[in-house]
Amino acid sequence: MRALRAAVVGGLALGAAPGPRAPGGHVPRAQDAPLLVFAAADLREVLPELAAAYRRAGGDSVVVTFGATGDLALQIANGAPADLFFAADEAAVARLTAQHAVVERTRRLYAIGRLALAVSPAAGANQAGAAGAPPRLADLARASVRTVAVADPARAPYGRAAREALERAGLWAQVGPKVVYTPNVAQAYRVVQDGNADAGFVSRAALSRAAPASYALVDTTLYAPIRQAAAVVAASRRQDAASRFLDYTTGSAGFAVLRRYGFAPPPGGLAAAPAAAPR
Repeated sequence: MRALRAAVVGGLALGAAPGPRAPGGHVPRAQDAPLLVFAAADLREVLPELAAAYRRAGGDSVVVTFGATGDLALQIANGAPADLFFAADEAAVARLTAQHAVVERTRRLYAIGRLALAVSPAAGANQAGAAGAPPRLADLARASVRTVAVADPARAPYGRAAREALERAGLWAQVGPKVVYTPNVAQAYRVVQDGNADAGFVSRAALSRAAPASYALVDTTLYAPIRQAAAVVAASRRQDAASRFLDYTTGSAGFAVLRRYGFAPPPGGLAAAPAAAPR
């Protein structure tokens, strides 16, 4: 197992960075400042679209910082000035709830993520599978496949799902030595797309706009459901505004966008959509 030097970068950021900290670790922010959202890396494609739609509907502007769920949860637990957290792992939000770092009444499941196996355009069918055929997990055991990108399982639920799928398929002993870990699932997609890994495990959502040479969804019976949860941050001074964006994103209008990116609805259905305009 190796670390891929090119992939060791932090989370992706969209928009302005948060301002300087005040004494005591909190950032003074005006009520009309953009909402600061921490979001799992698998939302890198979809959340900007949701934020733009929300703004057009009269809602607040939103700034999003993306990263591995485990990294972002740790930052929130240590007082990072976020207003809202979209995790890819409900356990991370549950732990923050136990620590009183998020508002328990706002905690909810918002989607089920899907794991996909992607093949680099540079590697193509010669490396990972037959020409024109979608890749299979078994293809990763071929000698021609030298590197497989996986998000760090200790930080990213998609990485845990990938390892679990390989183990249940009886392939971990053969494929494990080829694995290169990335900080999050968005970086796993990037190194595959750039040809720095022959194949990799990515989120279905990442494939919506720029698919690699070929990909296939991983059989959902091979890994535990990726249950994604969100909650308003307890230290936020804009909890009402954060709740409104959470309601919008997890309501019927927001989930229509999530579904387009490959997310499945949570068990029990969607949260009620806001009846009025976002403001």
